[in-house]
Amino acid sequence: MKLSVVAAFIYMLLCVFPPTRALPAYTWVALFMAGLWALIAFISRPGFFTIFGDKPVHRLVIMGFVLFTTIFPYLFGNGVIGNRYLLFGQLLAFYFIYQYNKKYGMESANESIVRWSLPFIGITTVITLFNIVDNPWLARSIKSSGEASAALQARGIGGYEFIYFLTFVCIMATFMWMNKKSLKLTNRVSLGILIFIILGMLTIAFSNFFTALSIYAIATTVIVITRMAGLVARTLALLGSLLLLLNWQGIFLAATNFLIDNLNGRTVERIMSIQSTVINGSAQEGLFAERLPVYEQSWNAFVDNPFFGVVVNQLEFSGGFLVGFGQHSQFLDTFALYGFIIGCVNIAIVLYPFITRFTKDRMLTNLNITMILATVLLFTMNNVTPIIGFAVFFMYPVLYDFIKKRNPSSL
Repeated sequence: MKLSVVAAFIYMLLCVFPPTRALPAYTWVALFMAGLWALIAFISRPGFFTIFGDKPVHRLVIMGFVLFTTIFPYLFGNGVIGNRYLLFGQLLAFYFIYQYNKKYGMESANESIVRWSLPFIGITTVITLFNIVDNPWLARSIKSSGEASAALQARGIGGYEFIYFLTFVCIMATFMWMNKKSLKLTNRVSLGILIFIILGMLTIAFSNFFTALSIYAIATTVIVITRMAGLVARTLALLGSLLLLLNWQGIFLAATNFLIDNLNGRTVERIMSIQSTVINGSAQEGLFAERLPVYEQSWNAFVDNPFFGVVVNQLEFSGGFLVGFGQHSQFLDTFALYGFIIGCVNIAIVLYPFITRFTKDRMLTNLNITMILATVLLFTMNNVTPIIGFAVFFMYPVLYDFIKKRNPSSL
């Protein structure tokens, strides 16, 4: 059991800390550690992985989903798709680790893994921020492979994967800070969380990932709104609505001009594009114009192949890239590749941890609503990687349990 915790920690570190991604054959090393954890856990408690375990349906569905989406593409010469969904399986492995430790009386191990991850997250955030201030395109230049990307990661600079991971960590940190009194956090802990939020927000803002910035902004708005109650909330909502109706464009321009003046790179380009389309009366088109074509590709591929998906045909490459679907949405791409049934299973296994956590407790429900919204946005608008799994399927359940213990009303 203790060996499984060590294996889980090493696996977490491989996913979270950029220098580990610069290791030779990193992908295989990470896959080996995930497999090693599963092997140790199975030897120790085999019932967890079988139909004889407690509430095994979700775990069995995940295992069946990963096996099918990994092996099936190889039958039709689409091994690259199989590899992609093997990586998705590594993402889901974090929920297995969380459940395993909780089921067998090792909740403290879950908390320890999160605590041990925090210094690495903080160090990476600071290093990334200092580097992208000088070069705002640096985080975007880091790819999944290549010597140049490995050199940047070896310096501790986070790329696409880390920025979106950081977005979720900042959402959870913001929730904790806004509820610090209810959670009885000390002033020192509250100050540490606030400093991290500021550093994280700056890193996200300067990283040139507009979607990440948008998800954090939306989640923070939801946190603020859900904390309001009764007459005060209704009054503020009414005043805010009236203010927006009277001068919504002026408020929007003032806010976006502030961002344009203080940011740089692609984020500024996106904001200026949206600002222009808002002025011309086509805000929705401006917001989604860049992504809409790739979403339409996946949707059209699904409509043309609703039962088995396009994966039953050997996919073609053009310019070194796969063609035939959008490749920019975990949810939509799965529908396009595998058809309706597997697409629905994908959504179900992602949403299950949130659906089972809706309670009568207001604080926990507010957190759950915020996290499920951010998760659906990311999984719909982007691809996801194992580090996202650590945030969504490990850190979030651990935070949920922490709040449940610290907030007497939720027990």
